Amino acid sequence: MKKILMVSVLVLSNIALAQRAPVEVRRLSVTEARESVQKLNIYKEIEKARTQGRDILTDAALKPKLNKVVEITLKNITSVSAVESNNLIRLLSLSPLDVMSEVARLSSVSKDRTSTAAEKSVAVKNLELIIKASNTVDGLVLNEVDAAKQQAKVKEIIKISEKISNLGLGEKSEQFTKKYERALIEGKSISEAVKIASEGKFTEKELRDCI
Repeated sequence: MKKILMVSVLVLSNIALAQRAPVEVRRLSVTEARESVQKLNIYKEIEKARTQGRDILTDAALKPKLNKVVEITLKNITSVSAVESNNLIRLLSLSPLDVMSEVARLSSVSKDRTSTAAEKSVAVKNLELIIKASNTVDGLVLNEVDAAKQQAKVKEIIKISEKISNLGLGEKSEQFTKKYERALIEGKSISEAVKIASEGKFTEKELRDCI
């Protein structure tokens, strides 16, 4: 039997896993992360709730599980406040597979012992940017048009967070990232945050589309 240790199963599938002895984790590819997330019971519960029109942010049965999932997933990686945790769950509610698989992938990179210090740093910063940008989404979806817009925004957050976290070392990159994060915390939209951080030199679209 082919043995593949999937971090998403470790950190997302069962709350009880948090009590088990530490096991070695290896990084997941994008495809592996998505495939593994789709097998998780918690993912299936989320999709069922969405199909039934339940709000997972207020669902008495599901919300506590998701709070624990966030806690376990980000443990020893980065710290989040109660507000940030709630924002991340709101982001997740809009596009569960995209968010859960990206968080699982980045978490696996940060926990894989073969990852370099630079790779781990980028993965952690990517996660932190996704979390901070999650306050820019509105969890209220009234119709299919709203749902499509919000899902597109989730993909935008994932894409731009990856771009910024990979800007590289250097004072200018660090200053840009700090200004971007500060703008998000102050409630600015992603496009506004990029404009502020770049001092108007380029737009969010130009940054997202750059190679």
